[in-house]
Amino acid sequence: MLDALERRMALLDPENVAAVAAWLVHEDCPVTGEVFAAAGGRAGRCFVGFTPGYTDHGLTIDDVQNHFDEIRSTEGFLEFATSAEELTYLDQVLPEASEA
Repeated sequence: MLDALERRMALLDPENVAAVAAWLVHEDCPVTGEVFAAAGGRAGRCFVGFTPGYTDHGLTIDDVQNHFDEIRSTEGFLEFATSAEELTYLDQVLPEASEA
């Protein structure tokens, strides 16, 4: 019977991630520049998501304190593929910034 460490090490066997690595380098793979996690026969995409947060053009430390739950909430998170997409979003929520 394998102990807990041996079971975990068995899950990390390269055979359990080889299919993911092979697909990512295959000419038919439709993505580039993305990050994936693979272990134990599981594959998943890793990404940075941005929360809608809280906006106040005169943002103060009290605003941050009082709206911290809203700032941290992942509900309705946004994902930007490029920094240009993020800037476009900021232009929409911070119209004064684009007029300055």
